[in-house]
Amino acid sequence: MPDMTTPADRPVLRLDFVNGGGAKNDNFFYNLLAPHYRIQLEDKPDFVFYNHAGHKHRLLNAVRIFWTQEAYPADFSECDYALTTHHPKQEREYRLPFYAQVMGPGDLVRPAKVDYEKIAAEKTDFCAFMASYANRNTNARVDFFHRLSQYKRVDSGGRLFNNIGGPVPEGLVGKRQWLRKYKFNLAFENRAVSGYVTEKLPDGLLAHTVPIYWGAPDVVKDFNPASFINGNDFSSWDELAKYVAKVDGDPKLYLQYLSAPPYHGNTPNEAMDPGKLLAFFHRIFTTSIEPVAARKWHWRWNRWVPVKRDKFEKIRFLDPAIPPSA
Repeated sequence: MPDMTTPADRPVLRLDFVNGGGAKNDNFFYNLLAPHYRIQLEDKPDFVFYNHAGHKHRLLNAVRIFWTQEAYPADFSECDYALTTHHPKQEREYRLPFYAQVMGPGDLVRPAKVDYEKIAAEKTDFCAFMASYANRNTNARVDFFHRLSQYKRVDSGGRLFNNIGGPVPEGLVGKRQWLRKYKFNLAFENRAVSGYVTEKLPDGLLAHTVPIYWGAPDVVKDFNPASFINGNDFSSWDELAKYVAKVDGDPKLYLQYLSAPPYHGNTPNEAMDPGKLLAFFHRIFTTSIEPVAARKWHWRWNRWVPVKRDKFEKIRFLDPAIPPSA
């Protein structure tokens, strides 16, 4: 890694961030790299970070670093490196699940002394559910919401099926605060894809609920299966709902789930290791390659067609094939 003794010792990085909203000098990647490099935000950068929500990266003759928190795979005809939710198949790819971008490595490490009986006693409501929309990709969570509601009322705090008088304040902080009073929360992904684990499961664990999860079939590589109910282990929604009812009616069994550490061995998993991620970036910034952009730059249509398409991005992404996380 670069020498961090003084800012003057740090290597200069000429970067740009495109296709995403928010400040270019205040995002996950900028904040991760800033203590190690002197970052210069440039219109003609050496390296460009881009995501799936646009085409502006095609206008830049730079090393392209693709990232996404969704289930999109990397397209190495478009990018030089990629950070995705998929387990890497080559050295230019890195697995970075979304939850690793929105919480710290130690946030889910449990202290030695916690009064879990007291936490359980303070749970005043049964189960929480939060989603913004429903479409063909969200049938699993919609179906199970209705099935579990036949057992007990499930409170919906999002825009979809809202039954608490209005949506919970937007943002992860508001969501996690709201979850604290619930014994359970529905933590269903949009789809079941290996490696695709978003913030939904960790949010419930941070709030000391027992998440009812469905999604990535290999989620137990990231999180301790004793700390949540894994819907992937059940053959039907009826079977899963009956098991949730069993845990709900058995204080001892519920306490076993509630008190189990979210991480295996109560140690942050590999995805939460900032040192490993920094090492990946250090390799990118110190490796000389011919960028994919340089191999395509002589085609003028490649530079200008995306500008026309970009005007329609907001329309196209209202109902994408894989919607944003909710």
